[in-house]
Amino acid sequence: MRLCSAQLQHVGPFHSRVAIEGFEAGVNVLAATNETGKSTFLKAIARGLFDRHTCKDSEIRSLQPVGTDLSPTIKVAFEAEQSHFRVTKTFLNSPRSLLEEKQAGAWQTIAEGDQADTRIQHLVRSTKPGRGATSAAHWGLMNYLWARQGEVTSWPDWGTDAGQLIRSRLTHVVLDPIVDSLRQSLWSEYSETFTATGQVKKGGPLYSAQQEVRTLEAELESVRSSMRLIEDQARQFKNLSLKQRALQGEVAASSKKAAQAKEQALKLERVEMELTGLRSNYEAAQLALNRVHEQAQSLEKAERERALVEQQLEDTRKLADDWERKRQLAVGQVGRAEGELAARKQRQKALRQALDRHRTLTAVVSVVKETHALDRLLQKTASQREKLLALEQRLEGFASIKPAQVKALETSERKLQDLRLQLDAMGLRVDLNPSIRSSVRVRRGQDEESLELSPDSPAQLRSPRSLDLEIEGWGSLRIRSGSEQVEGLVEEIESCEESIRQELLGLGVESIAEAAKAVSGRKALKDEIKLLKAGLEALMDGYEEFEEIEKRRAKLVKKQSKLVARYDFPDAELERSKAELESEEESLSEKLRQADRAVEDQEAELQQLRESLQAARTAEGKTLGRLAELKSGSQHWTARVAELRREFPDGVESLRSRRQQDFVQAEARFQAKKSELPKDAERLSERNRRAALAAAEVEGEFTQLTRTMDELKGSLEALGGQGLYSQETVLLERLELAKQRERRARDKGWSHRIVHDLIELRKTQATREVLRPLEDRLSGAFADITGEPERRVFLGDDLGIRGIGNSPDALIPFHQLSQGAKEQLLLCLRVAVASELAESEAQVLILDDVLVNTDASRRERIMDLLASLERRVQVVILTCHPDWYRGVGKRLDFCCGS
Repeated sequence: MRLCSAQLQHVGPFHSRVAIEGFEAGVNVLAATNETGKSTFLKAIARGLFDRHTCKDSEIRSLQPVGTDLSPTIKVAFEAEQSHFRVTKTFLNSPRSLLEEKQAGAWQTIAEGDQADTRIQHLVRSTKPGRGATSAAHWGLMNYLWARQGEVTSWPDWGTDAGQLIRSRLTHVVLDPIVDSLRQSLWSEYSETFTATGQVKKGGPLYSAQQEVRTLEAELESVRSSMRLIEDQARQFKNLSLKQRALQGEVAASSKKAAQAKEQALKLERVEMELTGLRSNYEAAQLALNRVHEQAQSLEKAERERALVEQQLEDTRKLADDWERKRQLAVGQVGRAEGELAARKQRQKALRQALDRHRTLTAVVSVVKETHALDRLLQKTASQREKLLALEQRLEGFASIKPAQVKALETSERKLQDLRLQLDAMGLRVDLNPSIRSSVRVRRGQDEESLELSPDSPAQLRSPRSLDLEIEGWGSLRIRSGSEQVEGLVEEIESCEESIRQELLGLGVESIAEAAKAVSGRKALKDEIKLLKAGLEALMDGYEEFEEIEKRRAKLVKKQSKLVARYDFPDAELERSKAELESEEESLSEKLRQADRAVEDQEAELQQLRESLQAARTAEGKTLGRLAELKSGSQHWTARVAELRREFPDGVESLRSRRQQDFVQAEARFQAKKSELPKDAERLSERNRRAALAAAEVEGEFTQLTRTMDELKGSLEALGGQGLYSQETVLLERLELAKQRERRARDKGWSHRIVHDLIELRKTQATREVLRPLEDRLSGAFADITGEPERRVFLGDDLGIRGIGNSPDALIPFHQLSQGAKEQLLLCLRVAVASELAESEAQVLILDDVLVNTDASRRERIMDLLASLERRVQVVILTCHPDWYRGVGKRLDFCCGS
């Protein structure tokens, strides 16, 4: 396919109709600034060629001009299949599709609507997307021949239909027809049994045989499992019979043992009930005795705590008095320090005001001196500026004539003189030697003059072509020349004279000498103005414009008035020297620094005193709080001692003696009853439970064993009538036959695959031989661009790139190349693909600003590569750098219309 023209309306930035006409074979360059719609134009062409006219995907809506609901309309004319076609598509509102073919010099409609979309899809060899808009993967060959702006620089994926077509074209290897037929037949037979990855194919002979083997093995395993079940159940029934006879004796023994354990347990329970009452009395007496001990200890502790709190209370009162004296002392020190700080701050303020006034005075004096200097500078430059203005006005009075124009006029004048000399040499010449005095009227064309003749003054008349003489007293005489060369000289002279007149008229002068004088006078004035400006620039002392001086002076006057408004300075102070003011300012600054340090020292001292005062207040507050706590504690422990003493009305020892006697009596009764318990009393209850449980378990086990033996007997009777051993023999014979079929199918499939792969290996070797010219073409183009002739490009059998390097053993992977090198290598690949495909049909190669990472020298070599392509490869270059492509191909422009 090759583009011929394209027209858009209501697309992106193009509200009105815009077109590009005259795409030619070879290189076409569309150069425009950024955001003028170059890439949008190409994107719209792709949408017009590859998308259905009924598509309303977001990609199609993005074609609409921003903020509008207009219908994008795209018209593309292209060449394909040795004919010219034109497609017109309108999207979104009232969509339509129209395909036309040029027949006998006129466009004829050949399809509309969906039929037009299908026909276009066939012409451009694209694929139809599932839903929505197409992507680059659906664009057929253009996906590989269109280098889109900003795309990821990755090696192409040849897995699409178009990629397979290109790969088959570039790596086409023809085998012997018989061998190729055998290869296909072997693969077909292999494919009946296995998949391409070597897996067993479902539905194939091997798969069916394997399924039968698995089915028969499962049936055989089921029969054998049943046989093993019969044998296991028979052994189990025999073992259970022996166990049943043993359990009958164990049931009687366990029942007797359980009855004895139950009787002992009941006797123990009666003794334990009596012992429980005695234990309660014993524990109550022990608790009462322990409570007497605890209360006596609590009373002793309370008396000790009360004495300790009263001592702490006395110490805390003394400490509170001490902190009160420290606080009062700190208050006095803080007051004196605050007074000293206020005095020092007052002195600091006075010094700061004096320094500020002095600095303001210094600034006023500086401004006054600079203002006087600017006044003197303005006076010096005024006369120079007047001279410069006068010279510039004189310069404006001269005609604006360039030396080259004067030189051209002088050349024309010399040419005119040469022509006139030639004319004089070739024209008419008449010598008049009168014998008497006479007069002659001479006419040369439209010119006429009168001559007075006398015998002593002969005359000579010249004319290029003709002379008319009227001689007094004699008559008229007409002289003519028939030379064609003279006629051409006359016309050339007249043309040259007219050209000089028009040039002089355009320059506004009457003669060439006047023009030359104007040029020399203008040059002299410019030189004088230049010298005067240089002097004025040196005089202005860094100011670029005179207005800057005036602005600076006005700014200084304003600043002076603002400074003077702050302080009223006597004239004597304004006349002081700069050195005197600086010395005094330094003295005031030093005094102020000393005052600042004194204030800082006093503030630090005051801060320390305030911290000491705050610490004294805090400590005093804590001491008073502690004093209150101790008073409360003293009251608490006094009340607690009184409360505990009320518990012992007869004294502590009397109550303790009574409680001890009660405890001894209760303990003696409890120990006497406890001695009546059997030695193993604590184990009798567990033994009774265990004996009962054992008797129940033995009886349950005997019952369950009897039931299990009944079930086994029924199962053995049922399984014995199924004929399992004869079934096993039949299944073994069928399984062996199925395994033989499985081995035959596997051996046949793999033998076919081995022979097929041997043929494919030969084809792969042949493919490598075919790929060598493509590698050489890519390597040569890439070497020409990069200027490194030793470096080659190495490809795989599937056209994937192996790497770049001087040998196959030392390759640089594609992803490790620089961005520029990737762009250049992909460009070489697209050129190679387009050149190969162009042998059967013209192709278009689209490059959308793909050389942004390429330096100037490599761009020049790329231009050489593009210029060397055959005319059947059409190259369309979109760029915002027109200077890169000057002199290359045809320049395209947007043609706008209503």
